[in-house]
Amino acid sequence: MYSCFSRISTTNGLRIPLVRSVIFANRGCSSTTHLKTNEKKKLFTPGPLGISQSTKEAMLRDVGSRDVEFIDTVAEIRGSLLEIAGVSCNDFTCTLLPGSGTYAVESVLSSTTPKTNGKVLILENGAYGKRMGLIAAAHGLDCHVAHFSEDKRIDVEMVEKIMAAGSTDWTNVSVVHCETSSGALNPVQHIGHLVKMYAPS
Repeated sequence: MYSCFSRISTTNGLRIPLVRSVIFANRGCSSTTHLKTNEKKKLFTPGPLGISQSTKEAMLRDVGSRDVEFIDTVAEIRGSLLEIAGVSCNDFTCTLLPGSGTYAVESVLSSTTPKTNGKVLILENGAYGKRMGLIAAAHGLDCHVAHFSEDKRIDVEMVEKIMAAGSTDWTNVSVVHCETSSGALNPVQHIGHLVKMYAPS
């Protein structure tokens, strides 16, 4: 694969290459691929990223953040998510975060880990697990990243050995449910049972 540049633009003394096309060829520039902007494309990456036409159409209407309709809708979503999780609104709450998954992960890791004696166990088997380790390090959190094979689900027996060792009082255990980089679906329910067993507080 080659990148072909058609011209060089000079801006404030800087030479900036302007990319016209990406070329796929063994030698030279024999064929060019063009993406149609109006072409419908299905996204098969884990997420899910694809949304229905009706959802897209609903997003065309603006609603103010102080409108009663908006406030009621957010309250309904928050309550429904607690019901899905099977927990009581008397003990838990749900906060909607308007951002990327990484933004949500960083907000949770940085705000729920105790500043004093906080210890994070990160179970990593792909790019997003590694990213959690980087986030924890950037916030100066005391964390241990347990590495697992990227082409398999996280080994629950190995997790139990780590937690049963008792050498560390983990305050937080973090794992990616669906590791987007590989599509591996990790056994979070089994891991949750282990956390409740070995780190109930």
